[in-house]
Amino acid sequence: MKHRSKQVITILSIFLAIIAFTLACGGSSEPTVTSKPTAKEIPPASAAFQITELAINPARVNPGENVTITAKVTNTGDTEDNYTAGLRINNVTEASSPTFYGSKEIIIAAGASQPLSFVVSRDTPGTYKVTWGELTGEFVVVKPDEATVEDESSQTDKIQLGMYQGRVTYDPEEDYYFIEARGARFPFKTDPREALKVPLEAPGEDILAKHSALLLGMIGKEVLHITILINPDEEDEVMPAVNDLALYLQIANPRKFAGVAYTKPGGKRENSVVKGPQIQSLDVDATPETTIVQIKGPKSGAQSMAVRVLGDGKFIIEGETYEEVYLAADFVSVTLLKMLCGSADCPDAAACATGGDCGC
Repeated sequence: MKHRSKQVITILSIFLAIIAFTLACGGSSEPTVTSKPTAKEIPPASAAFQITELAINPARVNPGENVTITAKVTNTGDTEDNYTAGLRINNVTEASSPTFYGSKEIIIAAGASQPLSFVVSRDTPGTYKVTWGELTGEFVVVKPDEATVEDESSQTDKIQLGMYQGRVTYDPEEDYYFIEARGARFPFKTDPREALKVPLEAPGEDILAKHSALLLGMIGKEVLHITILINPDEEDEVMPAVNDLALYLQIANPRKFAGVAYTKPGGKRENSVVKGPQIQSLDVDATPETTIVQIKGPKSGAQSMAVRVLGDGKFIIEGETYEEVYLAADFVSVTLLKMLCGSADCPDAAACATGGDCGC
């Protein structure tokens, strides 16, 4: 019995000594739990935007006239993101929004670039400093009495194509106008400067919104194919307008241009690439996916000159005379060209002019 008591006392003494040693060393009587090393956290992907190729056109305007400020925006980050521009004029942030072919929702994929533009105007004469990102430029609003005859005459052959300025020429032998820009000649039946004056009737509060309705309705992602519809009674007269418009529709997207159809029998073209009957109706056959552009001259009852965006894939190009028909058709063609080859993303305008693969 004495031997067993001595063993208990010895064990108890050892246990108390271990506790005293632990406390003396600053330890704890609680067991230590060793945690497993956690994986290194990966920061979320982010977008970063770089501004290049700032262009201000025209650089000299009268009070109240529009100035288009354009730049190429590149997403140098590793994820798609919505770009919010911070354009400043005289160190004041511009209230209007940038546009990409009329769209104000600017989403740029990682590594991609898009040309964006602001349209601004100022009523007070003076020099206005433009700041976009790290780039700067300026435009001048002149007093009305400062505009000279020489200034006006020097601008008569100029036309703006997005970021680029083209020159309008006329070839009397071909009886055709051309926009010469970026090493290419783009043909038009009428003077493209006059064509841009044709009234555009389209949804939207401003000209950019109206142009957006026109372009997206004709060649937007939703559109599967687009057809030009004509009255066979005036086929010969409207054919110059048909040919010009068809050229620029094919430049915009050759896979979407379906061909020419007729409002009634009697057309000269026996075959059309449109699947189904060649005789079509704007009201019956047009949908947002199967767009129809009807060209109407005097023989079709046209009573005004206009380009009309009716919605649901319906468009009308019309004129009281065939010269007005050509002007209205060229309005659409010039608008398509301004969208396509006026941007910084068109590396080969000559290929665009011939319907080739320009990379737009």
